[in-house]
Amino acid sequence: MRAMLLHHDDDERARYRELPASSSESEGDVLDEKAIQPGERLLWDLASRPPQDPAELLIHLDSFRTTLRERGARLVVVLNEDQLSQVSGESRPLLVTLGRPDGRAVLANHLRADEIPFSEAELNDPRLDSHFESDPMRQLAKLAQLVRDAQHRASADLPLGRLLGQALEALDGHGDDVAQQVRSNPSAHFRALLLAAALLEGARLEPVQHAATGLLAKLHYPPEETHVLERPDLAERLAAVGAVTKDGRVTGFSTLAYGSAVLTHFWRYFPELRREFRAWVDSTMRLQGLTGRDRDLVVTRFAEQCIRTEQQGDLFSLVRDWSDRGESRSSPFLLPQVGRALDHGLADQRAGWRFREQILRWSQNRTLPVDLAQVLIRLCVEAIVPDHPDQALVRLHHLTRHQEDNVVASASDALDARNHCGNTAHDLFPMTPENSAENSCTR
Repeated sequence: MRAMLLHHDDDERARYRELPASSSESEGDVLDEKAIQPGERLLWDLASRPPQDPAELLIHLDSFRTTLRERGARLVVVLNEDQLSQVSGESRPLLVTLGRPDGRAVLANHLRADEIPFSEAELNDPRLDSHFESDPMRQLAKLAQLVRDAQHRASADLPLGRLLGQALEALDGHGDDVAQQVRSNPSAHFRALLLAAALLEGARLEPVQHAATGLLAKLHYPPEETHVLERPDLAERLAAVGAVTKDGRVTGFSTLAYGSAVLTHFWRYFPELRREFRAWVDSTMRLQGLTGRDRDLVVTRFAEQCIRTEQQGDLFSLVRDWSDRGESRSSPFLLPQVGRALDHGLADQRAGWRFREQILRWSQNRTLPVDLAQVLIRLCVEAIVPDHPDQALVRLHHLTRHQEDNVVASASDALDARNHCGNTAHDLFPMTPENSAENSCTR
């Protein structure tokens, strides 16, 4: 979608560049007229920022457009409804309301990409009408993902209609169901096991039990007085919270996507415990018996809750901590999860700018842990470049000033690509309509 806003049949060779959404994301001026290259195509997406953020920047839009015309360049500015009043002067008549893509076509494209068989008639399901008309594109992508998850859970091939029923129920979030379950079970031991099973869905039983016990310890909850042999066994207690076990693992819950709803409930409605939840996630990541995949899933689930509650600082804190202790032999090596956490945040359309800002701050620290610095270099090249080449260049330049020679060498190697491409940021990391199309909302 982004590329299509700027692409015409006669500009196949045009270069594409996205402007930073705030001055904190840029080393210089956001609207730097000197940086405009002849014929280039620029995107300035401010829609995810709070209404007050772009106000000062938009004041300079008219003069910036003058330079654009002189150099044959083009600019698309994306605003949300709350920001429209900040556009003034000669730019205001250029405002255009963007229509929604065809929701039916978007879902169909996602289903095809996931190789889920369906017929056009099955998309006429009346349960889908309201979703096609009003759901955000990310919600339709999530619906397709839930259909795929329902297909994987099924013991036999099911028609799309059956899969959609489960997916649509899960899309609503099961919020009421989880709230009722938590309300009906005030026991801290019950709730701790429920939360542990949700965070460690897919893991072996032993880490789930240890995680539940660990959460109670983080909350300074007194231990049970009855002897362990007098209590229900772990299988019975997991069944009581709705978890499904098989072959010594918690494979999920009896309802599709219920674990995600459990995590959302506790992070949303127990805000005073988020600091303890963060410490608990940290200790859970270090449990013996977890595989690399288990840890990947834990960090992804934690990142989703941090983004949803706008508590990205909790995630940044753990990322930094895992990097500082990455070489410790007394705990698991968590550097792969550092990269996964930041990758997840950078890919989020609403929170990506916060992660780019944090990476900028880290890149300016000459004493940043070496392992974290190397992760940032990879992220600059692989994750930031496609939509934000200038910002990737700025961060790499900062990393060339690191106190450790191997970090300097890695950042310099990334920048040396300019010898093959050119001297500007978008020459160094060119973005074409073809690779930009990967970000299209129609997939």
